[in-house]
Formats: sequence, structure tokens, C-alpha cells
Amino acid sequence: MDANRRSFLRRTLFQGAVVAVAVCAGMTAANALTAGRAGGHARSALTVSGTINGPGLGASVMVNYVFLKGGSAVCTVPTTLARDTATGRFTGEVDTAMCPSNLFDGSDVTVRVDVGDAGVATGAVNPVPYARYAEQVGTPDCPVGYEREVDGATPPGRWICRDRYGDDVVRVGDGSTAFWIDRYEATIWTTRGGVVTGGNRLFDNETNFDPVRFPRNGQWSSGLSAVQISPPAYALSVAGGAYFPARWVTWFQAQEACRASGKRLPTGEEWGAAAQGTVDPGASNGAGGQCVTLADGPRNAGGGTLCRSSWGTQDMIGNVLEMTAEWFAGSGNGSSPGALVNDGVATWPSGYGYNDDQTFNVNGAVRFDGAGRVTFGSPSVAARGGGWNDSVRGGIYYLSLGGGPSFFHPTVGFRCVIPR
Repeated sequence: MDANRRSFLRRTLFQGAVVAVAVCAGMTAANALTAGRAGGHARSALTVSGTINGPGLGASVMVNYVFLKGGSAVCTVPTTLARDTATGRFTGEVDTAMCPSNLFDGSDVTVRVDVGDAGVATGAVNPVPYARYAEQVGTPDCPVGYEREVDGATPPGRWICRDRYGDDVVRVGDGSTAFWIDRYEATIWTTRGGVVTGGNRLFDNETNFDPVRFPRNGQWSSGLSAVQISPPAYALSVAGGAYFPARWVTWFQAQEACRASGKRLPTGEEWGAAAQGTVDPGASNGAGGQCVTLADGPRNAGGGTLCRSSWGTQDMIGNVLEMTAEWFAGSGNGSSPGALVNDGVATWPSGYGYNDDQTFNVNGAVRFDGAGRVTFGSPSVAARGGGWNDSVRGGIYYLSLGGGPSFFHPTVGFRCVIPR
């Protein structure tokens, strides 16, 4: 046995016989086994192996696995172990479905093995944070580090996942194409834990960012040695009365803030999938939680209770335009490269469910920076959904190619994705 993984061996009398029980370290992190049912829900289970020897023992032995926290028994699981009568070796599973769902939450857990009335082995289970998500098959409900959150705003059969800092993501899809996307439009903080760890909000106005540590081109530097480098800004999906979406941010800064949080910008396809089912109100000031498409500015995260997709994302129509990952070729007029050519809108075909959604500047030159300058030949970044003042033009099919990667504006924000 591997002593470094705290396997254990104790001898005791059982029905007049000497019984040796060894439970190997495989049980210390084996609760990652899952049921194969749809949705990838975890069933807590431990794979165990060891040796039980003694006169009169047959091919199967009934034992009790008693799990303890802080010295107090949390649950007891009767288990029948199949035993090789020649060697005493056994393998099996301990199904802990009757135990609390947070049994393996990373805190110290001790297991005692009882045979009959006698405790024959005791040892610590190595704490494994989020172990019940570690080896899920199918489609797990939540990413590693996130717990399923149940609230009145969660659509039936859908999953809102939250980490210990309040970062909310929503699972979109099933199977190999499933992914998680921010529930709310992103805010940017100076710490990974946002306000929970004493961070400050960035990009809630035009000048509230550090141009040295987090410049417009995204090439941040912490100013520390290589082993101490940490990102200067983190994108989080958190709700609150003061948490307006991050704006005045370039594509380069947005993708770096997503990466710092273990995420990335969504592709256009992912964005469209996550927005599916959002009710388009046309021109709306957002009253009662509807989408904000005709107002004086954006609202805080968490206010889109009726501007919600089938998956649970909020404000994917209106509020702020949302940048996605792709760059497109920007076009323009070679004789007038500084002018916005065809700086207008085109409406999707009527009668097919596109509402009045429009595209913007697909054939025009691209705005280049926050001063509104344009340049011929600059790439375009796709911004989707429309903003707070796009009225009936905004919607799931709204697409603006009016800004390049270096463009920043008070109407443009983003959200992030955690891929599978």
C-alpha cells in the first residue's frame, strides 16, 4: 500500500477470528464516478479495494462505511463486498447517494470501516475540492469549481452555475457541443473574486482603467517577476444594483479579461445559440424586466428577468452590444478611406421571424478608435444583439461591423464563455 496516500491497516477480532482490512487509496478520490443518465449528473460513489481475511469468511462480506466530519458521523453506507476466498482481496463501490450532497466539498472527511459491531479500519479521505465534478461523463451540469444554483429565475430543466465568488454561468446545449456562457453581460474587476476579494470595478466609465498595466492593446504587464505575474483585470458575470456592464473596452482588453477568468469570448455561433428564445420586445425601455432597446443608458446586471433566453442568459437583446470572437474583413472606398461608406443599416427579410433586426456597416469602413476615426483596410469585430438605443433594429439577428478591434465606445460590451 502507498503510505503517502494514507492507506490504512488495522487488525481486530471479529466473531473470534483475526480480520485484516486494508482499504486502498483508490477510495480517497473515487467519488468522481457518475451515473450515465442524461445531463451528466454526478452520483457520489467511491471505488474501494483491499483485503479481508479470517476463518469462516465467504465470497461476500457485509461491511459498513461510516463517513465522519469533525469526528461526527455524517452517514453510514452498508456495502456488500465481493471477496476472493483464496486471497481475501476485494473490490467494489460504495454508493453514497444517501449521504449529503456536499460530503466531498474539499473539507476533511474520515471514513471508518465496520464489520459487524467492530470498527476494523479508520483513515482520512484526501480532501478533493469539487471532486464530484472531476470525472463526469455525458454533459456535466456545471464547470469544475461551480455549483448548481437553484432560484426562481432558472428556466425549468436548465442550469445556472455559480462559483464561490458569485460568478454566474449558464449551460447551453447537451453532449459534446455544450458550453457555458456568462449569465450576465461582463463586468471587469481588479481581482478574480470581484468585490468578494476586495476588487475594484474597471471600465464603468471612459477613464477608469490602468493604461500602464492594462493598455488598450491588451498587452498587460503586472510589473512583477515572471513567477509572480498575475492579470490586472478579470471579467466576471455578477448581478448587483451597481454592476453596470463594462464598456469603453477594446476587443483586445475584453478577450484578455475573459482569459484571466478561465474563459474566452464566444464565437458568433455560440452567442446565437445562447440567445435562443429571448423575447424581442421591439422598442422598450426595459420596464418590468423586458429587454432595454430604447432608453438613455444600460441597466445593471440581473435586471433582465423578462429579457431571458431559453437557457437563462439575460440581456442578449439590447442593453449593450456584445463583441464576439471573430474578426471580419473591413471594406470601404479606396478613394475616400477616411469616410464611412454605406454607413447604414440593412433589414433581414420580412416574414421569416427576423422581426425588424438589422445589420450595420457590413459594406462600410470601420470605426477605428474611441475618437470615432475610421480607416480603410481595418478589420471589423462583430457586435451582436443591439444596444439600449437601437429600438426595433436590435435583436438576436442584429449585427454591427462598425468597429475594429481597437474601437471602444459606451454602447459596446461583451460576455465570456467557458468551453467544454
